[in-house]
Amino acid sequence: MDQKRAKAATLAILAGLVIVVSSAVAARAIRRHWDQDAASVENRLRIAQLERYRVPLLDSPRRGAERSAVTVVEFVDFLCDACSRVAPTLDALLYSRSADVSLVVKFVPRAANLELSTEAAVLGEIAEEKGRFWEVQSFFQRASGLHRDPREVLDELWHSLSVSRESSASALSNSRYLARLRKDQDLAKDLGVRSVPWFFVNGRSVNGTTPYDTVIKIVDEEIAISRMLLAEGVSPFALYSQLTESGLRSFVRGHQALSAKGRPGGRGTEPSAEHK
Repeated sequence: MDQKRAKAATLAILAGLVIVVSSAVAARAIRRHWDQDAASVENRLRIAQLERYRVPLLDSPRRGAERSAVTVVEFVDFLCDACSRVAPTLDALLYSRSADVSLVVKFVPRAANLELSTEAAVLGEIAEEKGRFWEVQSFFQRASGLHRDPREVLDELWHSLSVSRESSASALSNSRYLARLRKDQDLAKDLGVRSVPWFFVNGRSVNGTTPYDTVIKIVDEEIAISRMLLAEGVSPFALYSQLTESGLRSFVRGHQALSAKGRPGGRGTEPSAEHK
């Protein structure tokens, strides 16, 4: 009889231990879940506080990772020396973050050289149609470094694209090319782009004169944010729109709204006078 009582007591103690251990495991799991939820909320709040702009990509020239974690949109003028000088920085960025970054180019001809800059942009559109956009961009960059005459460079490139003088003149009045160019120009104006080059990193505005180390820091931060969203189930194809869909649509209206909420209305790095 004593043995039965002892056995029953032992079983009761074991059952109690099982309940205690199970409860502790469950409590740890709940705490871990709460911690993960808190971290997720904290990350969401941090993402929401980053100032982003809604920058549609449309059919603009693009290179880099096909399903990129970070999309860099560059507003550029092919005849802008500063744009050519920043090209090695972009190449280094695309090389060092090749699995995560893509580059999209949009045109903003400068008023200082409007006629030739517009021609260069139209030439770029035709080069894109022929699958030679990046080759043409590299040619412009090299020519800028050699301080070649823009007229001479344009004539050489038209010839290399097998476009006659008559056809090039016709292209410059082609409503299809000019409409695309106007879209880029209107978008740049709406986003507050006042000089070139100018970048938007997953919708975050970055002056083209920003130091490379700072740009890399922003890009790496965006890679981390994108990976978090991907881990939460966001499709790689929807990543860019997920990040930018709630972005500011207008520079002026957006900053007025931010100021009304008591947040700083600053532009980040203030653009310098237009680069030449």
